Amino acid sequence: MFFIFLLKLRYFLSKYVIIKVMIYYIDFDSTLYKTSMLKQNTLHTMATTCCALNPALNYNDVLNEATYQYQRGRIYHAFKLCHHLAQKYGVSEETLKHNVSSVINNGSIFVYDDAIDFLKRLKAAGNEVHMLTFVTIDGISYQSTKINGSGLKKYFDDIHIATCPKWEINIDYSNGVFIDDNPSDLVGLYQQHPVDVIRIRRDDNKYSLIDIEEIPMKEFPDLKSLADYLKI
Repeated sequence: MFFIFLLKLRYFLSKYVIIKVMIYYIDFDSTLYKTSMLKQNTLHTMATTCCALNPALNYNDVLNEATYQYQRGRIYHAFKLCHHLAQKYGVSEETLKHNVSSVINNGSIFVYDDAIDFLKRLKAAGNEVHMLTFVTIDGISYQSTKINGSGLKKYFDDIHIATCPKWEINIDYSNGVFIDDNPSDLVGLYQQHPVDVIRIRRDDNKYSLIDIEEIPMKEFPDLKSLADYLKI
């Protein structure tokens, strides 16, 4: 009799009860993807390409210029930086962009070792997995190129590339768990009253040097530690 009751209960739940699936929103840069490593590799590629195209150039001079423009001139978009260097040094912008594209398109080397396993575990546990990343409007194409090159798209149910703060987009925050590295994003997301906000504080991330005191928050040094905590 008890077995029959369980079968009837299972039927009732499947037919009449809508179970709300938990949605995990996971940041891309410096959470899943080694953005600092990409930066170093692309700057090196730009400098070596410029010197190959114009042997009169000095590698360190070009690298310093590219680094300065990236850090101080705020040219974060690699292809825009290619344009700047081509204009400054009289070299082929097309060749620069081609060589930098090769680095970005082979971006699986920039994916953290624990990222794919973590995403697979979340899915296997029955969760929806969404990527949530922020860029300026003129950086959408570049960010899409990075995501495509990483090979991570197939592990997500949806990808949100926001051009406004992450806490101002049209999603149901109340059913979301947000995993991010950026302190300001985490604070903003927390104020939307989600299920949870979780900080990934990797050693190679500049944001890890910043403490968050405004809100209570779980912190993990990597996704493997988080997976163990979630028991997935």
